[in-house]
Amino acid sequence: MIADLENGRRRYVTTVELVMLAIALRTSPVALMYPIPPGDGDIAIEISPTHNETLIGAAQWFSGLVAAHEAHPFNAEGVAEYNENLKRLRTWREDWELDRRRDALLERLWTHARATSSYPTPNARNSLTP
Repeated sequence: MIADLENGRRRYVTTVELVMLAIALRTSPVALMYPIPPGDGDIAIEISPTHNETLIGAAQWFSGLVAAHEAHPFNAEGVAEYNENLKRLRTWREDWELDRRRDALLERLWTHARATSSYPTPNARNSLTP
């Protein structure tokens, strides 16, 4: 597949191939789609026939990490729909981040508890997590 892309016999990769390449190269798919050279995140690229964006702006938009007023490909009427379409993704990201923070805090708590006493036991730890 890579050789076909390099010699021009193939112009596109599937989403699955993009993910497989990212895993093999130890990076993320978005980093392959929007490779940002050191210090050059402000290079403009075409993200649609009517809109250019910086590399970092395009990567952030692609990832759903920009606010509606920053979502340049949309006109004023599209802002409400953009926000509605991203609501579940944003909620999911917030839940994921809260879970990560909770797990880190629990780990710190149990590490401290083990260092200062013999209680609580590992079984007690499991009873505290949802």
